[in-house]
Amino acid sequence: MGEGESFYKQPIESSAIKDGESDSIGNRDTRSINTFDDLKKGSPDTIETFDDLIKAGKPQPETFDDLKRKDPDTIETFDDLIEKDSNKPETFDDLIKAERIQNKIDQEKIKSIRKKINGNNSQENSDGQYKKRESEWDERREEIKKRVDEIGGKMDEGIVETVTAFNILNIPTSQSCEGHADWGIPTPWVIVEAENESAEDFKEKNKNYRKTVENLVKNYYEEIRGNIPVDLQIKFADIGDESVFRLYIGSEEDYNLETENLNDQQRSELEGRLSKYKEEMKKFTDFIKSKYLKEGDKYLENLASLKSSIISSSQEKEKKPEKLFRALTVNPEDLSIKKLKDKLVPGNVNESDPTKIGDGNELGVYMSTNQKMVEYSYARGRGGRDLVIKVPKYNSGYGIINMVRLPSCGLVLEINTDGLDIRKPEITEVLKGVYNNGFEGDEWIADTVPASNYQVKKMILSNGANDRNSIIVDINGTDDLNIQKAIDFVKKEFSKKKKETENFRNFLDGLTDKERMNEYLVKKGWKKYKESNK
Repeated sequence: MGEGESFYKQPIESSAIKDGESDSIGNRDTRSINTFDDLKKGSPDTIETFDDLIKAGKPQPETFDDLKRKDPDTIETFDDLIEKDSNKPETFDDLIKAERIQNKIDQEKIKSIRKKINGNNSQENSDGQYKKRESEWDERREEIKKRVDEIGGKMDEGIVETVTAFNILNIPTSQSCEGHADWGIPTPWVIVEAENESAEDFKEKNKNYRKTVENLVKNYYEEIRGNIPVDLQIKFADIGDESVFRLYIGSEEDYNLETENLNDQQRSELEGRLSKYKEEMKKFTDFIKSKYLKEGDKYLENLASLKSSIISSSQEKEKKPEKLFRALTVNPEDLSIKKLKDKLVPGNVNESDPTKIGDGNELGVYMSTNQKMVEYSYARGRGGRDLVIKVPKYNSGYGIINMVRLPSCGLVLEINTDGLDIRKPEITEVLKGVYNNGFEGDEWIADTVPASNYQVKKMILSNGANDRNSIIVDINGTDDLNIQKAIDFVKKEFSKKKKETENFRNFLDGLTDKERMNEYLVKKGWKKYKESNK
């Protein structure tokens, strides 16, 4: 509401002035006063502020709504009311005093409006810092735009803001690119590298920067993005052996793609994907910028303390589970009592980093609090190369294939955590979206699990998660006799399936190439073959 606008659209009621009490505008008929301006015109020497109006007319509003009703077109909020008074009361208590509002005012409205005022005052106090950081950001961005590489090339416009975000938080960068579909890496990327390569602590500095950036990414996903497609997730790639790293957004396939030999259609499709990668990098950058403008250099400090607080809180609340579950698949022919009493060790080790498993997560024996998850995700997997029988090419109805897979044996293990040193694993950002394979529950790991800490609960003979002919054997207790009976049964059933597959191979050998390409003839012929060889 602009200066000089009227406060009262309705005439001031004469009852607002008590009988026998003189007012500051003499004997003027208050019922002829329609606006605040009318009052000021009638007595310019005595009516200067809203407080003067109160003294002159002594309105007795009992609630904030009463005040709004006095001027329904312009009084909607407490800020509107403050605009009426050139003295600008700063708190609701000041307003209460000025308005002579009595005890009947709605207490909840007082709390709400007081909270709003305090918030506004805090915002006003921080406006100067916010604008200062905005100016610093703009200056840093202009400085970065002027950078050139070793051959004089300027920085890509599309990555300048991201580099600014890192640098203004004192995270040094050495190279960057917005991503191109016709040369270089077709994803937006930034390399983080400590300054002073010759320093002895160069590698350690890079490790610390890596942790800082990982915290930024974690905070971004928790507050803004949540779970997103893997191809659009922020990824890290190691550069050399000094812990220098590249942060990029895009699929691993595109990150490693040779762009020079693409045809027009492939390049067009790549440009479409690259556009999405750039959009996601911008969102990540905007998130960092917003945090910096609001919190300044304290953002990273607050982020670190928030992380430690979360860890501390969760550790206090989260007790070590008494039981965990793990599953793995083996060749049924290799089953034995001895094998089921081996120490459990990590299933695979990352070739480039022995502290991690194949997918990049922390090295360890992975277990879950959810038995169903391990059963359906890991006990019904397909076997390896030794569980395949080659056959002549034929039409299976799902495609032309030249091999038949045999079922593997899934082992569902129950782990007793008593005396076992377990911990929560460090999960890569890429795989956090599929934590615990999307099931309820938590993941835990141990360096190894002795045989004394686990027992086999189930054996599942299966040819994949969707195999309707899976055979499940429940095992009660740890008695060797019961376990051996289960092993013998599984081996017997596996032998039957293997023999059947070998017969199917013999059947296909008797068909012509043309007949094997006919799905109908293969199914009909196989049914007849089995009946005749019973």
